Amino acid sequence: EQHSEVRFILSGGQGPDEDISEAEAMRRGMVASGIAEERLILEADSTSTTENLQFSKALLPKDVRRVSIVTSDFHLYRARKEARQLGLQTDAIPAETPLSGVLRFGMRERVAIVVQFLR
Repeated sequence: EQHSEVRFILSGGQGPDEDISEAEAMRRGMVASGIAEERLILEADSTSTTENLQFSKALLPKDVRRVSIVTSDFHLYRARKEARQLGLQTDAIPAETPLSGVLRFGMRERVAIVVQFLR
């Protein structure tokens, strides 16, 4: 509400066990929270963090290189590192992850960081 000029790229595809894409789920939540739909840009084809960033970057105006990333708190490090590799400057807004999510996805995230480091 304080920054009505800000637009959002909602990025995330649909997994085989999901009824809608991650982008659509975010759209529904934001609209339900009062964010105007015309401020939302959906990117629903990505299947990984790398694709989230690549496909979202393609939707940015050509002169924009500074973005804010909103993602799970445990995922911010890798997301910002990948964004930097794509030439984007970022700040970050962490979404708190319930303990069950940290336990479920934390190890996978650590492995992904090692894999990214080795690339």
